[in-house]
Amino acid sequence: MAENKKSVLLYCDIIHTVKELSDEEAGILFKHYLAYINDLNPTPKDKLTQIVFEPIKQNLKRDYVKWLDKSIKNKEIAIAGWEKRKNANASESIKDDANDADKVKDKVIDKDIIEDFDFKKPSLEYCIELFKTKTAFNWTENYAVKSANTFYYFYESKNWMVGKNKMKSLNAAIGGWISRDTKPELSTTKTQEQINQEKLAYCKTQGFQL
Repeated sequence: MAENKKSVLLYCDIIHTVKELSDEEAGILFKHYLAYINDLNPTPKDKLTQIVFEPIKQNLKRDYVKWLDKSIKNKEIAIAGWEKRKNANASESIKDDANDADKVKDKVIDKDIIEDFDFKKPSLEYCIELFKTKTAFNWTENYAVKSANTFYYFYESKNWMVGKNKMKSLNAAIGGWISRDTKPELSTTKTQEQINQEKLAYCKTQGFQL
């Protein structure tokens, strides 16, 4: 027997076959039985053992075929189960990768949505007021208004995009615009005392402690 078994059925009805044997003959039969089920291909020592063992051998063969069929079936089930789990794991891995990609995409979308909510398109009037406030101590009012108009229509034409990204901070954008202006019309009508008073008033309105 090519496939080794760990156990074997012992049919109780063989008692009717061996009950007429002496203890010595029964012992020889039992040794032959053990040698057979362990695939040792034994040769009966005598005619009696051969005759008595023949029906027992047929039962053992049938049992072995049943066991082998079951063993093969179990292996096939195990292999099929392993392949199913492997395919499932591969699919899950692909699914996880897809989910991770979706999560990253969602984060990007959420980030864009948050930025859109954070930034609200300003009115021209609001931009003018910011320009006038930020340049009140240095620029003439007319130049501040002119610069605000240029700023507003420049970014309006770009749908309020800064490069490839949506504008996040209007104050920062205006501050950068003002700092890059190298030829502003400077105010000369106000005295230094007036400028200092305006600076003080502005700082107080912004909540600065002086």
